[in-house]
Amino acid sequence: MKVLITGGRSGIGHDFVKAFQADHLSRRDGFDIKDPAAITEIAERSLNYDVFINNAFDGPPHKGWANWGQANLMKALFCKWKDTEKQGYIFNIGSIGSTTEVDQYQDFELYRVSKYALDYYSLEATQAFLQKKVSFKTTLIRPGRLDTLKTRERASWTGVGHTGQEIIDILKLCLNSPKESCLSVIDLNCRI
Repeated sequence: MKVLITGGRSGIGHDFVKAFQADHLSRRDGFDIKDPAAITEIAERSLNYDVFINNAFDGPPHKGWANWGQANLMKALFCKWKDTEKQGYIFNIGSIGSTTEVDQYQDFELYRVSKYALDYYSLEATQAFLQKKVSFKTTLIRPGRLDTLKTRERASWTGVGHTGQEIIDILKLCLNSPKESCLSVIDLNCRI
């Protein structure tokens, strides 16, 4: 099984790369998901893989230049995979933050809305699979707070978060699901 991931240099993305011996594309490699040309190239390269993990976010979340890169990438992947009748699996790493406003974090509203756009495209792709319009599966995974080196360094770290291994276990569960079934969305909540 060949796996390609965006944003595999740190955090949970790095955990995914190690667990699946995946290839990865990142901003540092010239694949910035804010760039339409990079999105086109990533979608084209994805055709050579069985699994694609849409992990990189185009943030930082409170900056105005973030432009829904993950959602735009999912849209490009959907079109490319549908047009080529590709089989395989696309995982979208969203955020539980897309489901609710958090008053004390108004700076992160762009993040919430960007992740909500990803939710929309991911769930539409899952419906296309369930209606036999495409041959590939899509699952949206929405973790809450993550337990990574970066989040542990923040003043707001509470000691509670989801690990990369938890999400890897979910990816494996999805990959082993029956051929005609698909988990559309998985929410991981934690008390903070």
